[in-house]
Amino acid sequence: MKRLAGNPGKRPLTGNTPPAWAKPPRPPKHLGAEARKEWKRMLAELERLGIAASCDRAALALYCQVYQRWVTAEEKLAKQSLVLQGADGGAYQNPYLAIANRAFDQLKWMLSEFGMTPSSRARIKVSGSEKDAFETFLQEAAKRKARKSG
Repeated sequence: MKRLAGNPGKRPLTGNTPPAWAKPPRPPKHLGAEARKEWKRMLAELERLGIAASCDRAALALYCQVYQRWVTAEEKLAKQSLVLQGADGGAYQNPYLAIANRAFDQLKWMLSEFGMTPSSRARIKVSGSEKDAFETFLQEAAKRKARKSG
């Protein structure tokens, strides 16, 4: 990713990259159903992009846990009002709104870390032979996809 981004920190690149998963990892047992679905979806996307590495397991699990928290809070908000009425008659913000907003902010940050937002992808600048290699990778992926569907 640093090479594709033009090495913005200008630090020497070691050439060592974390190893890709030999076999896709199973989601951690503590993840709920919604988080497990997101695990499978994201893992497939990361592998498709060629950026899945064995060291990303904890970050992916964290992302999926927060994703489930966001979905749960949004489901609760859909059934309730954004503003609730207290016993004294005063209005107050639904606590699920704060949970949803915090999870949303965490998700944006995590997605950006994985290069999964439009703005994080736009920051990747490709030049010279790296552009040719990246374009070749995309073309080969398109050919493989066409062969599978055809």
